[in-house]
Amino acid sequence: MILGPKDKLELFKKLFPTEEIKSVSENQGAEHYILDINDLWICKISKNIESSGLEIEANLLKSLHSKLKTKIPIVEYYESGFLIYKKIPGVELTNEIYEGLSKKQKDKLAYDIAFFLYELHNSLSIDDAKTIGLTKNNWPWPSEKLIQQAFLIEDAELKKIFQTFIKTYSYLRKEDKVTLVHNDMILRNIIIDARAGLLSGVIDFTDAALDALYIDLRLNYMSIPDLNESIAKNYATIANVALNIKKIYIYYMATEFSRYLEHIKEQKIDELNKIKDRIISNLKYLR
Repeated sequence: MILGPKDKLELFKKLFPTEEIKSVSENQGAEHYILDINDLWICKISKNIESSGLEIEANLLKSLHSKLKTKIPIVEYYESGFLIYKKIPGVELTNEIYEGLSKKQKDKLAYDIAFFLYELHNSLSIDDAKTIGLTKNNWPWPSEKLIQQAFLIEDAELKKIFQTFIKTYSYLRKEDKVTLVHNDMILRNIIIDARAGLLSGVIDFTDAALDALYIDLRLNYMSIPDLNESIAKNYATIANVALNIKKIYIYYMATEFSRYLEHIKEQKIDELNKIKDRIISNLKYLR
């Protein structure tokens, strides 16, 4: 039996007796409860006693600690189903904060994020990553699964878009090499110094996996397209490789089609039009 947030808070008090508890906020995701203590500590609590996710995340963070110049969470304590680390000072990146930055600050931020990704992608061998417990990513769905489930798409416009998209995506999936990826490079996982506009660190390695590097460069529905393109271009320069910028949109399209089909299967019909709109709005980047 895994203890809940209240029990883990009591354990935290015993582990860190000199820390005066002034504030505690509780959130939760699909797999974890999250306690934010004194706006200084993060406690992640697994909801599933059989899940190895937090153990993998803790071991990955420990393995990466001395390999990256960018700050990432430092594990202060781990036991089965319970992970504690200190917050990285700063705020979550938002569209509003980004738009308030100067061009020089935007360029620097994009470069620093690209540098983090380059270091991460080259930090561990595939064998070492597998030893930690990392596995092949299953999101977005592989082309084979998308093709198998495509019969669920009844919208004529989306059917036509899918037929064109899937040919390109199927080819890319066979072509792209696998590496360690963060797999959740959404804005709220990018911590910055809002005043200076500098990258402070990157958080939340829960979804880290083995996949194509474009998984970390792709857009998502909360992305800032200009920032993503700038990150990808900087990544190409840092890695001294030729990157196909269109791939960041192809992988985004794969994510949205995966989400669209998953919502149909789970009968979450209310969200389908929103997903369709995102797919259609993404087309302009592929022309």
